[in-house]
Amino acid sequence: MLYEMGLRSKNNKRVYRSVLYAILKNPFYLGKFLYNGVIIKGNHDPLTTPEIFDSCDRISKLHNQNACRRRKYSWLLNGFAFCQEHDARLCGDWSRKKSKAYYHGSVLKGCRHYTPLGDLENLVVEELGKIQFTEEFTQAIIDKAKALVNRSREAKQSDIQAVQNAIKAIEMKRSVLEDALLEKTVDSETFKRKHNELTIDLQNRDGELATIENQGGFDIDATVAILDLVNNIKETFTNANFEAKRHYLSIFFEKIEVKDKKIAKVIYTPLFQSLIEAKTVRIRTTLLPLINAFMNREVEFSFTFQNIQTVFESFKIQPLYSNV
Repeated sequence: MLYEMGLRSKNNKRVYRSVLYAILKNPFYLGKFLYNGVIIKGNHDPLTTPEIFDSCDRISKLHNQNACRRRKYSWLLNGFAFCQEHDARLCGDWSRKKSKAYYHGSVLKGCRHYTPLGDLENLVVEELGKIQFTEEFTQAIIDKAKALVNRSREAKQSDIQAVQNAIKAIEMKRSVLEDALLEKTVDSETFKRKHNELTIDLQNRDGELATIENQGGFDIDATVAILDLVNNIKETFTNANFEAKRHYLSIFFEKIEVKDKKIAKVIYTPLFQSLIEAKTVRIRTTLLPLINAFMNREVEFSFTFQNIQTVFESFKIQPLYSNV
């Protein structure tokens, strides 16, 4: 549409979306510029108003779901998934011919394996479902969150009280000034000047008070996200947006090795591995239900010959420990 309306690049070609995106985000057109990471008011005239600039930014974020997607496709497991056989990084790609997305390795490294995108990402979700935080660790997280929220509330109340005291002091000064005018100890010009100064100061303090009261203090949304994560990682991950999912993956996984379109091995991040070693996290294995129930002490186990034989047969069929 813009091309048809006459918008051209300096080479008289179509302007790319990425260029338009950069223009809409550039404070230069608002009469400002970025210097050393700080936006500074410039000497040039703005080409648009703050209202239009903010409106464009708001609409852009709404259409983009608050994420910058300059690429046409976004791949969840890029940087995490690897071909175990060739130690090649798996990258997402879209097959126009099959109208389907795949993760595949580098042909230069000899990797010609293609794994359907949905299949591999579902396997990663199941891998996350194996992670279980202990009750003690979960309770410690809850207690810490409560402490942070309470501390934030106390700090907020302290700030509110300080501003309220300042407002009372200004109001007292204004009352004294008004009394001085009535008693004719101050002339009208001085009264007007000082009264205006106090009124402006009072308005600023009222604005400061409103800002503090509207602030949530400690990010309660972040607190809820953390509690949801430790309580049910799989569900929290599934319901998260793309950027949050990438962040969650970076918390848990250093590397996900794939072989024969299955997850062959998972290498956890050093931080998460330390939690496993500290036994604050359990990794559920793919044992039969009887073995999982027995190991987690969810059921009383009767040591009959038949039950013991079932246990040994289960250990032979499936590994006791998950890939760590």
